[in-house]
Amino acid sequence: MIEVFKNSPRVTLLTIAFSLVKSVMYGILLWLPAYFYSIGLVDYSLYIPMTFDAASIVGSTLLGLTFKQLPPNKKNATLLPVLLFLLIFFLMLKLIDFSVAGYFIIIACVGLCLGGSYNTMAGLVTMELVRSIPP
Repeated sequence: MIEVFKNSPRVTLLTIAFSLVKSVMYGILLWLPAYFYSIGLVDYSLYIPMTFDAASIVGSTLLGLTFKQLPPNKKNATLLPVLLFLLIFFLMLKLIDFSVAGYFIIIACVGLCLGGSYNTMAGLVTMELVRSIPP
């Protein structure tokens, strides 16, 4: 297994990126209910994170369909704009005080970006592992 990481630096980079995105994904899933509870949205502290999950499914599907149309060498580059949008949404979440509807929308956008990239990276790591195995 170590030879795979030595022979294919893309596998190593994608694995590191996937582990970081996975950490962010689980951090958000565990942090969101407590965050909304702490800012006084107790009634919505479970419903808004469910929006994240639903949007993750949609984001995974849309990004997967997009990846299906791209040549293999362009698939990694598609994740960068998605992750940049995610950064913008996180900054908006931190800097702007939203209404309840605003939180639903911004968390749905985060779910679209993060869920799509999370599930797509898992597929990319698998594809790169298969390519790196000598025939």
